[in-house]
Parts: sequence; C-alpha cells; structure tokens
Amino acid sequence: MTPADTPRADILLVEPDPAEAELAGRCLRSRVTIARNADEAVRLADAVAPKLVLLNPRLPDGDGTALLQRLRQHPRLGTTPVVILSSDNAPADVARALSLGANSFVVKPVRFEALRVALSEVESYWLDRHAAV
Repeated sequence: MTPADTPRADILLVEPDPAEAELAGRCLRSRVTIARNADEAVRLADAVAPKLVLLNPRLPDGDGTALLQRLRQHPRLGTTPVVILSSDNAPADVARALSLGANSFVVKPVRFEALRVALSEVESYWLDRHAAV
C-alpha cells in the first residue's frame, strides 16, 4: 500500500462501549474511525493516520494511559494530538494523563447536548484552529 492508498480518518475514537461510541460519532462532523481496545487502536491509528485521537482511559484490555504511552513512543504517531475523554475527573488521573503526554483531558458530560458542545469544541480546536497554526 502506498501513502496515497492509505485510508484516512480525521479522528480515531478509542471507546470500548458501542453506545458511547455511537453518541460521540453523532456529535462529530469529521471522519471517525472507532477502536474498541488498545491493540485495535494502535493498528488502526497506524493504518488511518488520524489527525486526532480521542481516548477513553477505561479500556477492556488495560489502562488507557498505557495506550497513551504506546502512541507517544510510536514513530509515526508520537506527535498526534491525544485528548483523554473520560467520565472521571479525579485530579490524580488528570495529572497522570497529562504527564504521560496527553494534550488535553475532557470530562464527558452526561447530557447529549453538553457532549455535543464539548466534542465540537475539541474538534474545532484540534482540527481547525490548532491545525492551521
């Protein structure tokens, strides 16, 4: 496969819960690829070269911060922005994610409209404003 043949995704959403992934996908305007676990996330990220990774730190095959570390060490993905998208905002979790290289930490709102607004802001910042800099 040549670089021109490589499929592209704007966002890789790493979310093990199909319902949560569906909701997030409905909130985003960009092309989204969904991974359900860490190994699938690395494989898909390598294949689709996303511009942004949205990562739920609670994964079935381990801690999402281990995936964050794998992404940061990957030769092609090391500088791809990673935003942690979590329902938990424990200060220790936030600090750990940021110290391991997450670009941002967003607490998932419970209500759909609030989730849509939050994801729209993340998408706008990382894919529109930040990418233009």
